[in-house]
Amino acid sequence: MRYDLIYSITAHESIECVYNLYENIIKFNTGLSCLVVFHVNPFLFSQTDQIPSRENLWFHPTPTEKKRFSGSLLLAHLQNFDLVREHDFDLFCTLASNCMFVRQVNYEQLLAITPLLSARPHEREQDASINFESIEQEWFWSIYLQCQAIVDLFEVNRIGVNARSHEGAYFRKDVMARICEFCERNIVGRIDLLDGVGWEEIIFPSLEKYLTGQLGTRYCRHFPFDREITQAELIEMAEGPEAPNIVKRVERSMESKVRRFICTSL
Repeated sequence: MRYDLIYSITAHESIECVYNLYENIIKFNTGLSCLVVFHVNPFLFSQTDQIPSRENLWFHPTPTEKKRFSGSLLLAHLQNFDLVREHDFDLFCTLASNCMFVRQVNYEQLLAITPLLSARPHEREQDASINFESIEQEWFWSIYLQCQAIVDLFEVNRIGVNARSHEGAYFRKDVMARICEFCERNIVGRIDLLDGVGWEEIIFPSLEKYLTGQLGTRYCRHFPFDREITQAELIEMAEGPEAPNIVKRVERSMESKVRRFICTSL
């Protein structure tokens, strides 16, 4: 089976919302062949028989507990990629379970994302310093510096540190394969050392820029934790520019007003 897009999602709360997000992805990827892969915790995994079975809805067979500020979300997405690695597909997208689409995906736009650089990273001139612009001011910087194994790894390979949310990030299959290979070789065995920060938001963008020369667009708009997304904001996004077309921090409840509005009105 060939797919245009693979969606990789971590989830831990509601099996109903898991299936609702699957339906949301299919609705807003009209005409595209998509495979949706969830990496859930043991509790949700035990409930997967409560939702309809779909050929393009998968659950990673090894459920795990995950912690927000750690390497566990990074590892889950790497494991999801490893699960689909042998399949034929174009793009791999990372999401969280409190994300939802509000407008159709522009596949042609996504296919224009930056490919791998022609020269291998170790064969071309690297200037890690160029990626450090104002990164030292970020809240996680002191935590990053405490993880000496990763600091040394990045310095040895001249990988600049970048930080960007992972939700709504699309990677070409060959780029994600190289990211995964690098992590399997250098990071997965040290995953227990990664704490205090969401390492998926450092490792993914840092390696993305290292391998492609630039950071790709993130198609997810993050709304504040302390308030609900308004209907006016959802309509504005649905009718506005093509990026972003995903919202984050939709309550993981089928009673959520935001979720119900997206499902019934967009």
